[in-house]
Amino acid sequence: MWFIELGTICVTVAVVVRVWWLVVQVLRARNKRRLLSRMFGVVSDSPDFIGISAICHDIDSVSQVADLLDVEYASYELLVVMDARLKPELFHEMLRHYRMMRVDYHPFEACSQLGVRGFYRSQTRGVNRLTLLDQMEAFSAVSSDAAVRAASYDYILPIGRNLRLKRGAIDRLAMELAVHPIHSISFVRTAVGPSLRLYAREYVGRLGRFDRADGYELSRKERITLYEPLFYELRPSRYVWILTLTGMALLAGCAIAAWSFGWLPMTLLLLDILLLWGLFLWLGAIGYLGLGFFNTVIWANITDVIDDQEVQTGHRDDGTVYAVYSFARKVGQALAGGIGGWALQVIGYEPAAAAQTDAVRRGLYTTATLVPAIGFFVVAAILWFVYPLDKRRVEKNVEELKKKHLPAEH
Repeated sequence: MWFIELGTICVTVAVVVRVWWLVVQVLRARNKRRLLSRMFGVVSDSPDFIGISAICHDIDSVSQVADLLDVEYASYELLVVMDARLKPELFHEMLRHYRMMRVDYHPFEACSQLGVRGFYRSQTRGVNRLTLLDQMEAFSAVSSDAAVRAASYDYILPIGRNLRLKRGAIDRLAMELAVHPIHSISFVRTAVGPSLRLYAREYVGRLGRFDRADGYELSRKERITLYEPLFYELRPSRYVWILTLTGMALLAGCAIAAWSFGWLPMTLLLLDILLLWGLFLWLGAIGYLGLGFFNTVIWANITDVIDDQEVQTGHRDDGTVYAVYSFARKVGQALAGGIGGWALQVIGYEPAAAAQTDAVRRGLYTTATLVPAIGFFVVAAILWFVYPLDKRRVEKNVEELKKKHLPAEH
């Protein structure tokens, strides 16, 4: 079955070449981002600097809008499209929180034909680049057409419900557009991370419908592909898990096929990749979940310590407590670096040696796994058995502080 072995080799080579090409593109994108960030001060002096209008169709809270408005780039606006009849409480909360005022705008007559009932702009200082469209069927393609007509800038960036912009993402897009001739780029997409699509308004208007703008009919000079993530997801999409499980199933199938034809080296290689992938994915997820919980608990405990210190001394010194905690973290990080070097010396690690002995390898493995595990168990035991601020004492401190501050408030 030589043709089966040849086919397996060709597929493996193709996958390796594709992965290597993607890695090279990502590294080139990183270097280009660094270069453009140094040139940004010169590029931003251009009189025709790039403006970007972000469109968000589905929001659940005002805080979501605040996250999308947290962009330092000057020529940026956010258009929120929602149906006031479906979410009346959230709609009125938006009007109150951002002091939205209904305005008459020149594309409004055309937008009214697309089901837009109202057009609002924020009067709050610093967020005057927020626009709200009250539109029927706010999740349809027609709502995107209305938002495009209401946008102030030349480039349109749709933002999904579960997506947020990475810090500096708008600056990165603007810098990429600015190094090309004015209005020469009609479509920008990312090939790494959650999908990002940036459209030129002129390009969308030329097609007549927003949902027809996929960029495939454009020439290479009119479109850009970025090999770096500019969005991040608040919650992992189910498609990520589907893709992961599909990849693992494909690897398992290839390993079984290679074993059935007696190709042992390829079988072992595929099984190693499968095991490492699965272990890294699941054990990494469990580990980071625990680490995130630990960090949350530690910061919550600091506020309990501040309350307890005020009950015992009568003075509230938030700054002192936070400073001591921050200093203790710095001391711990410094000691960790020193202990790491001391541990290497204890296990007999030789930096100049071409290869380490088996005893040194076992010592490295133990130092990287067993020792941290013991340390985490010790910390957990201290928090559980030694830490004095249990739930009963914390609730007692809260009640005493309420009694102390209540007369002062009245």
